[in-house]
Amino acid sequence: MADQRLARRALEDLELFVTTDVEYSPTARLADYVVGHEASPGDAGNKLKEPKPSSTSTLATARPSVCQYTPAVVDTPPGADVIDDWQLYYRLGQRLSLRSTSSASMACLVVYLEAPTDVVPLDMEREPTTDELLELMCRGSRVPLETVKRYPHGHVFEELMELKVAPADPDNTTRLDVANPFALTDLAAWCSCVVGLLRQNGLISSSLAERTGS
Repeated sequence: MADQRLARRALEDLELFVTTDVEYSPTARLADYVVGHEASPGDAGNKLKEPKPSSTSTLATARPSVCQYTPAVVDTPPGADVIDDWQLYYRLGQRLSLRSTSSASMACLVVYLEAPTDVVPLDMEREPTTDELLELMCRGSRVPLETVKRYPHGHVFEELMELKVAPADPDNTTRLDVANPFALTDLAAWCSCVVGLLRQNGLISSSLAERTGS
């Protein structure tokens, strides 16, 4: 988080702060109530969270087009007061008579969209299972979830690596405006303000400030 002090002040200013967590984290320490949820070993499909089957690439350290579905390896202990984190919000919606939806976003690390977001209304009378939610989240993906499940140790879907970007629309004349004058003016004002603050607090020398034009 870029500004932890600001975030902390905002959280401390809440009248009621409820969070879900598997440990007593810094966020949990600020909360009025902490709802325990299942950790990854008891969370089916945890490998689908990143990347989704729809993703065509993932983190730079991982191979592209890799996907894996992992069923829960341990059951929730009898009497344990834990739930899946999504169940908290679903059940709140039930009690508040709200309509909830599941969204399937064909995105790669939320950088770009491959297709419009698919929003599906949830049945608020019958609570879905985690697997049913995963099925909804993966609707329309290039690799169906049932196919991913056939590879318990994960799989590299080589066919996805052959995907190419389609040619541009010849009627589209939109272009990226590099070094837009308005953006450069705002950037110069921001830099001047930052340098001034650094100079005021003795964090930058006067000679360096002069070289930056402030």
